[in-house]
Amino acid sequence: ERLTKLLKGKETAATVTATHLAAVVGAYPMLGVSWRKSKTQQKDLELWKAVAVAAPSRLSQMTAREFSVILNAFARMDFSTSSINSNVDRLFEISAGHLVPRIALETGLGCEGFVPRELAVISNAYAKVRAGPFVLPMMKAVSARSVAQIGLCNSQDVSNLLNAFAQLSVMDPPIFDACAHVIVQQVASFTPQGLSNVAHAYAKQQLRHQAVFDRLGHMAIRVMDKFKPLELGNLAYAYGRVQLRNEALVSSLQDEVIYRGTVGKSLQSVGELYRFGLRTLEQLTQGFARLGVKDQRLYFVLFDLTRQRVREFTRRHQKEGEEGTTQPAIDAYRVARLASKGVEPDTLTGHGLAVMLSAFARSQADFHTLVRWAPHQIRALDGQFTTFQMARIFTACSRLGVNHPPMYKELLVHAKARVPQMSPMALSMLIRGMARAKLYNRTLIRQAVKVISPRLTDLSVVDAAALLVSCAAFNYRDERFLRLLATVIIARMDEMNVSQLATAFATFAQMRIRHPKWFDTVLFELFRRQHELGEKDATNVAYAMLLLAAVERHEGLAEAADAGKTSLEGVLYPFDKHQGVLYSMLGVTNENRRNLSYPAVYQLQLVELYLRLMVPTVYEEMRPELKSMFAKARKVSVVVDDYMQNSSKMHRRISQWFARVGLHHRSEVFLGPFMLDMVIGEKVVVEIDGPTHFYRDTNSRTSSSLLKDSILNAMGFRVKHLAYQEWRQPSPETCVRGVVVVVVLVVVVVAVVVVVVVVDVVVVVVVLVVVDVVVRPSLYCSDCDWP
Repeated sequence: ERLTKLLKGKETAATVTATHLAAVVGAYPMLGVSWRKSKTQQKDLELWKAVAVAAPSRLSQMTAREFSVILNAFARMDFSTSSINSNVDRLFEISAGHLVPRIALETGLGCEGFVPRELAVISNAYAKVRAGPFVLPMMKAVSARSVAQIGLCNSQDVSNLLNAFAQLSVMDPPIFDACAHVIVQQVASFTPQGLSNVAHAYAKQQLRHQAVFDRLGHMAIRVMDKFKPLELGNLAYAYGRVQLRNEALVSSLQDEVIYRGTVGKSLQSVGELYRFGLRTLEQLTQGFARLGVKDQRLYFVLFDLTRQRVREFTRRHQKEGEEGTTQPAIDAYRVARLASKGVEPDTLTGHGLAVMLSAFARSQADFHTLVRWAPHQIRALDGQFTTFQMARIFTACSRLGVNHPPMYKELLVHAKARVPQMSPMALSMLIRGMARAKLYNRTLIRQAVKVISPRLTDLSVVDAAALLVSCAAFNYRDERFLRLLATVIIARMDEMNVSQLATAFATFAQMRIRHPKWFDTVLFELFRRQHELGEKDATNVAYAMLLLAAVERHEGLAEAADAGKTSLEGVLYPFDKHQGVLYSMLGVTNENRRNLSYPAVYQLQLVELYLRLMVPTVYEEMRPELKSMFAKARKVSVVVDDYMQNSSKMHRRISQWFARVGLHHRSEVFLGPFMLDMVIGEKVVVEIDGPTHFYRDTNSRTSSSLLKDSILNAMGFRVKHLAYQEWRQPSPETCVRGVVVVVVLVVVVVAVVVVVVVVDVVVVVVVLVVVDVVVRPSLYCSDCDWP
């Protein structure tokens, strides 16, 4: 009160010097006195406000030590949520402008000089208050002065300096390079906190200094048991961010976390070494996932600790009458209230949940308790997350295999309302998650396409490829949008690795779009980089070339029919121009044939059939070792024990009616790589075409359906397609007619079946057409009692 009155008095204010201000305000953080918990809070705030207002007029009198004491005191007291925040911000901004020439020009190395210790404390004060762009000139001056005095820096100075530059996101390589020599030489003198701060600073600046991280890792292993949980989190996060896997350090970190999370779990209330906060658990999970750790024990311990923290927070703030809750969840409104008061809530927020779930998904930690726990936490947030966090949560849940329709429905409701606000990257991530979860929403997809189309330049090439893959997974064929994505990919093809390029080629080929120029360019690039391809990607490219050929054949036959022709001449695209690319892809597959997966073998069987039946000249010119590979692939059996699990409800219903009218047939017949829906006699195939045979919201057949049809026709089969769109439910008035028709047909078909024994199989086709035209409209009726 005395100092406040002196500062407010016009005559007495001049008697208070900078030394007096530093002595008074410096005592508060040293004694651990908080203005928030003080009984005289208003008086304390008046004192700090008076100091903040008076200090700028005394800047020229201050020494380096007084600057560091006053600024550090304000930073540690944290007035960000108080009424005097604007006064404090003004003090820091004016001080930064005053310090630039002082730091750059002052030469004293005594108590009043800007030695590394004072520079580190001042920089850290600005980092704690999260200073704005006005701090950049001052930090540049600090960097230049510190580099010149790097020999005077001890381990604590280096730690504080680098931490300040990292927290303020000031990119200044000279200070980090200069400090690297000190770190390597004096690493033994660093405390655990210093080790974690230095590693975190280099990682945040994306500086992958191999020597520094090696020395930090070796020293951290020695003192691992002395690290606090927060320091362990910073260390794991740092190595994960720079993707630098130190096997010894990772193993030591794993053991320490597992020990503290299991054996040391009972000591959480005794020592701070054993109590992990949620922020620490987020960093540990994210760090281990980025380092590629797959130890499920470790992730279960991290999940168990996370669940315990959430449960503790929920119980502390639980409403009356909720004691019986078995699955405690986040209360978003309480979290918001605590944050407004400047209190860091020890519970999961939208950001924390997105980070945790993404890390668990990346590490393939899909244990049952996590899959059950996640939906409750997500729904409890009630939309309290950003659009990017929502997209990450949706994608992570789909990768974890979470099957919870109410959760997905709620997320999609939030997503629909926010589509115009979402970035192309977030939309790409959201659509990829929807495709993986097999959740198609026509309205949302169309809105997303409208938002992304004019902002394609904001997409990275990886996001564009991911969107292409998602559209293929949905069978969503918006030709204009797909061509735009293809243009982005071709324009930035050099940024993609060969696996991503092969995937983009294969997915674009599935969409039945004729774009020879694009395919020519990509095939040439794949041929040029074929040595980088694996067997999976090479086989996908070869199979995609088949899809292109099937589409060309289908479109060519349609054009020939319009022109009055009955057949096509010559070898069709792409085998007319890219025969060598096909041989190269098959050569890569042959070199790695021992690693082939089941889908790759299935694709090879299709490739062989198509080449032998449709383009025999290409097959005949093939090298002997490739033909030998095809022969080996042909011997792999694809027969499954329970074939009926592959049949649809529509298929079974039609099969029942065929049996009732006396039309003998076989269901789910295996023929090489194919599974034929129904076979009548020896050469008649009935294909029940469900939604997967058509592009979404269209009557256009997919390229894979065209490929199967062309191969079966080439094998001599007569294929009849029964499309699901045509099997509509009739009105009740048509049911009587249907019964009469079926009864009459039973008599007719019995007679026909007898005749078929001696007559050509064409009669069966005639019967099938009659059933298709007359009986089919009567088969389904939701209002009838008869089946």
